Amino acid sequence: MSGPVAPSCFTFLVPRITKNRIIFCLLLVNLVLIFLYSEVKRQSSSLSRPNPGGYRGGKPEGINTDSSSHAPASDALIINSDIGDPVIFEPYWLKYGIDMVIPPWHSISYVSSQRQISPFFEDFLIDEIISVHKIVGNAVTKDRHIVIGAGSIQLLQAALYALSVNDRSPPLKVVSAYPFYSAYPMVTDFVQSKLYEWAGDAMDFEATSNRDGYIEIVNYPNNPDGTFRHAVVNGSGGLIHDLAYYWPQYTPITSPADHDIMLFTLSKFSGHAGSRVGWAIVKDLKVAQLMSKYIFLNTIGLSRDAQARAAHIMRYVVHHYSQKGSAPYRLKTGPDNTTLLFHHAYDALKHRWKELRGLVVSGARFTLQDYPLAFCTFFGETTTSHPAFAWLKCEQDRNCEELLNSVNVRSRGGHQFGILDPQYTRISMILNLKEFTTLHSRLALLNNSSQTQCEIELTTERSDWSARYL
Repeated sequence: MSGPVAPSCFTFLVPRITKNRIIFCLLLVNLVLIFLYSEVKRQSSSLSRPNPGGYRGGKPEGINTDSSSHAPASDALIINSDIGDPVIFEPYWLKYGIDMVIPPWHSISYVSSQRQISPFFEDFLIDEIISVHKIVGNAVTKDRHIVIGAGSIQLLQAALYALSVNDRSPPLKVVSAYPFYSAYPMVTDFVQSKLYEWAGDAMDFEATSNRDGYIEIVNYPNNPDGTFRHAVVNGSGGLIHDLAYYWPQYTPITSPADHDIMLFTLSKFSGHAGSRVGWAIVKDLKVAQLMSKYIFLNTIGLSRDAQARAAHIMRYVVHHYSQKGSAPYRLKTGPDNTTLLFHHAYDALKHRWKELRGLVVSGARFTLQDYPLAFCTFFGETTTSHPAFAWLKCEQDRNCEELLNSVNVRSRGGHQFGILDPQYTRISMILNLKEFTTLHSRLALLNNSSQTQCEIELTTERSDWSARYL
């Protein structure tokens, strides 16, 4: 014994040592030891387990997760509408989110499975990916191979490698019809590979007699203009379909996509861009294996913690829709629709597009892309597109990007998407609510002004180069 218990027992026992006093002293010592053991266990448990409040409740001290702290405070604050950060989803997850606990013993090993084309892909995530596409009906997964990577950018690079590594006459030309996603040229040429190189607008090669040696990237609904695309060149090199926004909150799901290589990403599915989870649905086994090889050599697979988080999120979404039965999931089936992810996001985007179109038609300064009506198999009714970006044209100003800069709104000019006309620029519709409200008010200010040049001085330079990839 040690501490204050031992002297007390000693002085208690010395005058008259009896059996009852010895038993009493031993009981006292045991009680102290039990208390100390429970205290040590409690402290150890609190270190190894996340806050029981999960994502809805307690948050670690010193970490500010409140997006409102990034909201504009004055007209001088810059609204960064250049990037595609999907924080529009944050209110949903704050309100209806789920508690997620990843114990410290989980995912210690590099290897997660021996049953897939790569030992670094979690089987349960692949199962959830298949379930999601079955619920939504936006992609064929039967007799396909799932490749998991760090977002669609890594998967795009893996696909370019897989399609070109065995070509006898490299480098293959990589093309996409303009306006193409601004990251395609940079991603293609960044590593200066001898296997492939960026060649520009696919329309420039559409009429050529020799279409061999081309890889075409088809993006639908297209970023930046939200239109549906089809292959133009369809050369022997192969096709990559970037379907990051082929979800019912952005566009009508008319039929399951069925292509050789289809890229998806968690960030546009549920808003969890920071998890960096993407997946490719690949028809050819050899192509899938080469893509997996690229990802292994690049990052030794994707974080198993990120894969577990993605699977948990997908399971949550699928569970709530499964409780409603099978598709179609009507847009107006009751007040509890707000608990459904795609319904919540659809309503938010629909409202924002209604506000923006109302602003545009109230003046003559701006115009927007129109989208046709189409029957959405997921909602079981005719809907229209509400893209994550607005492809804005300035009718009275020579440079739309500069015009928005003048009111401290950062956008992405048409030249980034292969368009020479500076009257076009892209703005994000998936900002947080306060930022979108401020964006809307500044566009209204410009729309109501007869001046062709705004008098507000720029306060800062363009945002970091890394935003060009978003």
